[in-house]
Amino acid sequence: MDPIQGTNNSLAMALITVKYLEDAQQLSAARAGMVLDTVKETGELVVQLIEGLGENIDLYA
Repeated sequence: MDPIQGTNNSLAMALITVKYLEDAQQLSAARAGMVLDTVKETGELVVQLIEGLGENIDLYA
């Protein structure tokens, strides 16, 4: 990486970039985990609704 404006800030800039990307990756992983939890909970609710519907159908059949 070339020095920035005649100084040797390239290493510092690279370290800042790496830290930012690491934080962004952790944030992305956390978001993915939240999405998976939400999908799981939604799926559980759908199963409960379908089971309730099945019970009603059995009751009136």
